Amino acid sequence: MIAIEAWMSSRQDRDYYESKDAWTNILIGFVSVAFGALFGLFIGGIYAVAYELAPFKFPADAWWSWVILFFIDDLAYYWFHRISHESRLFWNFHVVHHSSNQYNLSVAVRQSWFSGLFHWLFYLPLAFVGFPLWSFVFMHGLNLTLVFHIPLRLALLPKIKCQQI
Repeated sequence: MIAIEAWMSSRQDRDYYESKDAWTNILIGFVSVAFGALFGLFIGGIYAVAYELAPFKFPADAWWSWVILFFIDDLAYYWFHRISHESRLFWNFHVVHHSSNQYNLSVAVRQSWFSGLFHWLFYLPLAFVGFPLWSFVFMHGLNLTLVFHIPLRLALLPKIKCQQI
């Protein structure tokens, strides 16, 4: 999707991509995934223990469980992202995402390598209310995929020219 957006922006004579910036974003994203996997091993264990303590377990074969999980995961992401902008501790990790020179899909993968130290706290309640780790991982991936496409939709909109007053 990043390559498609870069190609489309070059064909539409838009200045959304600077090669060095985009490649830096992608490299930072790959390292972030590696650190996320490392932290995920530890955090997955914590999540599994919390799930075992849950007084109620949502049935995985019920459609309504998935609808509830979709909205609860999205709400948890909302609070994680909002607090990442409002708290100095979380902003220290999140600022990496906002330090790119351009606004495009490659910025979506420009994530802090160490945000995994704290962001799991926002998702731990999902285990306590009865969603197993595998269903959370699936739904969170789906939600992130949906959010990832927002910059692409914005890039496809025609440029709005403003008149100077």
